Amino acid sequence: MEKLSKNILNADAFDPNGSKRPNIDNTNNAALKISILNSLLKNAFKSEIDADDMEFKLTQIMYFLYCYPLSSQSELVQALGIAQPSLSDLLRKLVHADMIVKFADEFDLRIKRFKLTDKGFEKTRKTASLVKKFNTILTSGLSESEAAAFMATLSKLTKNIDRYFYD
Repeated sequence: MEKLSKNILNADAFDPNGSKRPNIDNTNNAALKISILNSLLKNAFKSEIDADDMEFKLTQIMYFLYCYPLSSQSELVQALGIAQPSLSDLLRKLVHADMIVKFADEFDLRIKRFKLTDKGFEKTRKTASLVKKFNTILTSGLSESEAAAFMATLSKLTKNIDRYFYD
């Protein structure tokens, strides 16, 4: 793979004052914008919770279960984009740490579901407050209608991605 050099990069993709942070307004690529936003979110959480990649993934799983209790393993794979073998290992760690419990679905015993324990719920409340803080920062300066439009657009983008990858 060819290394990127300053000659290859588009000069106006960077802030005019020489900042190394890309000027997102000059980047007309939705996937790149989403990727940058995702990276900023991860960095915000890692600095707030002082987590490495594995700890961050464990936190993601617990937060998903906080928002969507009784989720199945396949729902977690689809929503979080963590490979099945890796997710199985992470779920085992969370069960072992008494953060979540695993149980069989009442209608289909082949499906395993997960939910937070009281200990996991209390730990995840901190994450929930960080998500709320990030959402506030993300939407600051937006009117209520702009924030609503952003959320509606984000929802549509998510549905498009789901249809593309999972239908």
